[in-house]
Amino acid sequence: MQNRSLAKDSCKLAYLILAHQFPESLARLVNRLESPHAHFFIHVDRATDIQPFLRALPPAENVHFTDTRFKVHWRGFKMVDATLQLMKEAVEHEKNFKYFILLSGADYPIKPTDHIQAFFERTSLEYIHYCRLQGNPVMMKKVLQYYFHDAIPYDRSRRKPRLFRLFRRKAFRLLSRVVPRQYPENIEPYFGSTWWNLTGECAAYILDYVRDNPHFLRYYRYTDAPDEMFFQTIVLNSPFAKRTVHYEAYRRLTKIADLDELRAEYDKSLPEESFSLRYIDFSSGGGSPATLVEDYFPALENSEALWARKVHPTTSAQLLDRIDTKVLNYR
Repeated sequence: MQNRSLAKDSCKLAYLILAHQFPESLARLVNRLESPHAHFFIHVDRATDIQPFLRALPPAENVHFTDTRFKVHWRGFKMVDATLQLMKEAVEHEKNFKYFILLSGADYPIKPTDHIQAFFERTSLEYIHYCRLQGNPVMMKKVLQYYFHDAIPYDRSRRKPRLFRLFRRKAFRLLSRVVPRQYPENIEPYFGSTWWNLTGECAAYILDYVRDNPHFLRYYRYTDAPDEMFFQTIVLNSPFAKRTVHYEAYRRLTKIADLDELRAEYDKSLPEESFSLRYIDFSSGGGSPATLVEDYFPALENSEALWARKVHPTTSAQLLDRIDTKVLNYR
């Protein structure tokens, strides 16, 4: 049913939010993004008690918690399942969302809602971060080997014995040799950041593609970190590829044969935040971005990005308060 509070021809935004902790932070995020044009579709990890989230942020006309919840494991496929579920529910709720915006509960706006609204009113590009996997043997292993991160979760905190972790890794490699994987034909694999902003037309195409190509869904269910490949691969092999941000510039870069030179030129001329519209700091290395603190405020204030990640309710408290007063004009 259409939200009567939204103007008929307004630029409507569907925020898809994946959360697993800090109910008050989720409520704060939604409150800062609240506008007459916004709807929020929220997935709370099935391993987490949802009741504190419902108390902190009760469902409303434009706030929707999905009843279909998945237990999400790092680098597993359940994160894709959760995202697809939110996309389906958003499409069923409202056919005229101009943009679908995927956020985590650890994101925060660094531009006022009227700025965000104006940005999406004047654009029609697909804001998704992408790079080709082909030509990169290390990255191609992500799709050419079997991975079972949902059945045997990745030991991110290294709590299990080193021998177990070694056995797990070797077992995946051995299975891939005994039962080789054949990548789907006529599809070029891509990877990139999990977080994206896609038009309603592109989101509808993705859902139709998944429905019509169950073999593609099955294949990616046993890949490594599919949330960083699944959507990129569909979009960059679709009629929407030419609408992705920096499409022509990226095509020119791919003519560089040397992989290290290509990567350096890519990082210099096409910064990640210009694709996903997120300020994220991976400069310290590792698989997770830095938790942003008050020292980051000047960089965030001068950034062209619309959101920042990741933030923490305690560690980032002073930064969040400063963003509220200095950037969002929130009192």
